Amino acid sequence: MKPIGRVGQAELEQRAQFFVDHDPPYLCVYCLVIGIDHPLLPEEVNVEHGESKTRHVDRRFDKTNLYVSCPFHNQDKGSKDIDKYIAYLIEMKGRQSSVDGTNEYRQHTQEL
Repeated sequence: MKPIGRVGQAELEQRAQFFVDHDPPYLCVYCLVIGIDHPLLPEEVNVEHGESKTRHVDRRFDKTNLYVSCPFHNQDKGSKDIDKYIAYLIEMKGRQSSVDGTNEYRQHTQEL
């Protein structure tokens, strides 16, 4: 197993502190934007950076830059900043009625 460095260790500690600071229910901020309020189990929670930690290094350990995300949205968001990703979700929600059922966005909304 590859050892983690100081930054990796600090991120693990930051995640642990997030759960100390925030009580359940854990709701994905992006699911809420599209109208889903499905609570996540602690092991499903991705503590994610709203502003990319690579582009906004100064916000990497800023508690106000941390959000609850489900695994789907965390992966889908990638390194986009929160404002751009939320705009994308709102656009996709508006298009949902014209998109067929194989669309990942529609599948995710139906799974929850």
